[in-house]
This record gives sequence, structure tokens and C-alpha cells, in this order.
Amino acid sequence: MSLTRLECTSPAFAALSADLLSAGIALRFTAQGSSMKPMLSPGDILVVKPVNKHQIRIGDIVLCTVSETRVVAHRVISKRTEKYGLLFLVQGDRVSKPDGWMTEQMVHGRVESAERCGRFIDLLAQPTRLFGIMQTIKLRCHLSQSVVAKAAGRVIKQLPFFTDYIT
Repeated sequence: MSLTRLECTSPAFAALSADLLSAGIALRFTAQGSSMKPMLSPGDILVVKPVNKHQIRIGDIVLCTVSETRVVAHRVISKRTEKYGLLFLVQGDRVSKPDGWMTEQMVHGRVESAERCGRFIDLLAQPTRLFGIMQTIKLRCHLSQSVVAKAAGRVIKQLPFFTDYIT
């Protein structure tokens, strides 16, 4: 199978990614922003797959439309069920405020893996999920600048698993 590299504007990417994922087709693209560092960095190749919205867990990274022309890959930090379906609160790991509550229709797929410098990162593997949960706690409790969060970050960066992926 050959892969096609397609350059497109942000609005075109937002529409194309939503259409492909809603049709059940996985998407592979190069990350542009730094809002998810250190887990995801600019230049990482992300694989997003369609997912049943009920299978999305807190800590997962999802591709969602935050405006008509902007799509982001951000972490789910909260989830709730409303009368009209599921809602997901998403936020970038390096962003001070959540993007807001996203409806099921605004969430297109789950980022399942990334490739960085030829290395594969399975975002659904247990150690990576643990990191996602820790990031979620940090974001939800507004611990980004706390002494405890900084100390925990220094310790985590020394663990063999994390040094392989988080650079």
C-alpha cells in the first residue's frame, strides 16, 4: 500500500480529517503544534483511528474540531453524559485552560500511536496511559506550576520507559 503525502490548509485538514474518520478510515499526519509536549512534539507522525465514543477514556488523546477551521489533538480530561450524548472536556498538556466541552460530533477519533525519529510510541500501552492519567490529574488540579508537580516531573523523566519516549 502506498501512502500519499497531501499538503493542505488548516480548514481543509479539519474537514478532510472529520470526513475520513467518520467514514471509518484511519488518518496519519504530521503534528504541527507544541501544545502536547512532551508526549507529542511538532514533527511527530500521529495515527488517528475512528473510535466508538463510549470507548474514549479520560487521559486519551483525541482529534477534535474546536472551531470550523481548527482541529486539535488534545487530551480528554473529563467526560460526562448529557441528555443528547457524551461530552468531552479536552486540553493540551502545555495549555493553561481547557478547549471546552466537545460533543460526540466534534470528536473524530483517538490518537493511538505516534512515530518520532523512527521510534514507535503506543499511546494505548499501559505506561503511556499512566502518563496520560498523571497529566490529566495535573491539568484538572491546576498543578502545572506546583513544586510537587515539578519534582514529580523530574523523577518521571529519569524512568527508563519515559526517557525512551519523552525527549
